[in-house]
Amino acid sequence: MKPWHERVTDALAKDAPRTLYHATTSRKLARCVATGAILPPVRGFDTLAGAQEWARLTNGRSVILRIEVEHPQALPDHHNAHGLAWWSPVACKTWERIQ
Repeated sequence: MKPWHERVTDALAKDAPRTLYHATTSRKLARCVATGAILPPVRGFDTLAGAQEWARLTNGRSVILRIEVEHPQALPDHHNAHGLAWWSPVACKTWERIQ
């Protein structure tokens, strides 16, 4: 597998992913439901496996959402062996619970 910095460089040469996987907690999800949106910055991974690994490393994030984002940009950090991290400055108003 390529080192993460090479994967980021390769990803930036292509169109950014519109579908991301967002790891969160039940409490934060309840707040998103109450407000009607995941407020920016909206962060996520380009793969489900990347979000699952992030959730495993950050205790308590047991909820994984599939989200569609606008204007995604690569994060300079948070990448892992399973996926690249991205963020969007636009609120996300729809999601699908995956896990």
